[in-house]
Amino acid sequence: MKLPDCLKCLEIKELLVKMGVTEIPELKPVEFIRSVTKTRTVEVENPQISFGKKLKLQAVPLTEGAVTIGSDGTIEVNGIKACAYIKKQRNGIDHRNRTSISYRYHLCNCHTIERMMAKGHLYKYVSTTRDDGIFPVIDQSGDRAREIELKLELCMHCRDILRQQRMLPNPYSLKEFFNRFQPEVVSQHVV
Repeated sequence: MKLPDCLKCLEIKELLVKMGVTEIPELKPVEFIRSVTKTRTVEVENPQISFGKKLKLQAVPLTEGAVTIGSDGTIEVNGIKACAYIKKQRNGIDHRNRTSISYRYHLCNCHTIERMMAKGHLYKYVSTTRDDGIFPVIDQSGDRAREIELKLELCMHCRDILRQQRMLPNPYSLKEFFNRFQPEVVSQHVV
C-alpha cells in the first residue's frame, strides 16, 4: 500500500517553514520484520478465585480483605460470601464435645457485627468459607493458648436475617448455604 505524499500538502509545507525546516532528507523505505524466538504460556489465576481457595483452607483475618455487606445483608470478603468469627476464644469452650458455648459464627451484618464495627473491633474476627461448621480457634481458656477445632453454631440474629431474606436452607447446613448462595465465579473454581 502506498501512502500519500504529505509534502505536497500546502498546510504541511507552511508548517515546516514556520518550524525552520528547509529540506527533508530522502528516507529509505521502512521494512518491518518480526520474529518470534520463544513462546511461553502463562496462566494467570483470577485473584478472587485465589482468595476463595485461601478462605476455604484457612481462617483469614477480616482485615486482609475488603469486607462489604451484600445487598442481601450477608458478609462478603472480596466479593465472596464468608463466615466471620472470633478466633481467640477465652471462655465457654466445652472440651469434651469440642464445641463453643459462648462464641458463634456470623454470615450477616447482624447486631453483633454492627456493634463490633462501631467499636472498631473487627480486627478480632477472621473469615472462612469452610462449610462443615468446624472452625480453627485459639483456646485461651487454660494456662497456655493452643489452636484447636471447635464446632460453632450460627448466630441467632444472623439466622433471623437469613430467614427474612429466604436464604436459610431447611434443614440448615453451612454447606447448603454456600452451595446455593455463593457467587458462581467462586463456587465453580473453589473445590
